[in-house]
Amino acid sequence: MLKKTLIVLVVIIAVAIVGVWIVNDTEEADDNTPVYTQTPADNDEVGNLIINDMPKVDSGEPAIDFTLEDLDGNEISLSDFEGKIVLLNFWATWCGFCDLEMPDLEKLATVNEDIVVLGVNVGEDKELVKEYVDQKKITFPVVLDATTDIASDYLVTGLPTSYFIDEDGIIYGRYPGMMTYDMMTEFIDEMKK
Repeated sequence: MLKKTLIVLVVIIAVAIVGVWIVNDTEEADDNTPVYTQTPADNDEVGNLIINDMPKVDSGEPAIDFTLEDLDGNEISLSDFEGKIVLLNFWATWCGFCDLEMPDLEKLATVNEDIVVLGVNVGEDKELVKEYVDQKKITFPVVLDATTDIASDYLVTGLPTSYFIDEDGIIYGRYPGMMTYDMMTEFIDEMKK
């Protein structure tokens, strides 16, 4: 009984300390100017580096160009494919849905000469990725985002994630999750209209 009472007392004290900390963390300005503890995204006067400087990867925005190495050590840039529709696919070998999607990506790349599939492996070792690509007989270009910086720039929060980029380098749309060949071609047909 004493042990339960002691535990309840410790929990109450901890909650009280957190409450005092929260109350004391609230700022009030003496000159009646607003104080922002969380800066609104549309308030340009208050520089919120996290929100206001976030890269724009929305439909209608230019795709963020990057240069990464492929599995042979060659540098490939997204801008190398300007003039073609690009399906930019972020993936990893450990991702089950990425694995299920790979045959459809390969089919899209081999059946459609005017479409480029560019695979961006996120955060994995080159040898592991090379072994996977060889085993799956993937022929489309695969580049390595070892630092995950490009995935971060593209606001990738789950794998797979695909971006559809038009011939002028403008993002047409984004699809988080696994796609089938039919879904990919529907997306591309809409782009071409």
